[in-house]
Amino acid sequence: MTLAEVKPHLAVEHDEHDVLIQGYIDQAEAHVGAYLRRDMAADFPDGWPEGVKGAVRLMVASFFHYREAGAESGGDGVPTMAREMLAPYRCFV
Repeated sequence: MTLAEVKPHLAVEHDEHDVLIQGYIDQAEAHVGAYLRRDMAADFPDGWPEGVKGAVRLMVASFFHYREAGAESGGDGVPTMAREMLAPYRCFV
């Protein structure tokens, strides 16, 4: 995902935190792929479903606004609402 897709969700209009936010995007995308147990590029070659993108935005917001570890998550680093959004896409095999 891009800064342009995530910054409106964070209510950030300036460029001051772009490097930090991009780092959070990268972390969230990697974490989502691991949580879903999927190769995101291979499994979604035409782009990620909106539910997955929404979950990434929620994770980035959690990282950005609550910079201490484990904020609002179920212990797996995934905020509760994001976990619900990702559930239909998670592989269990």
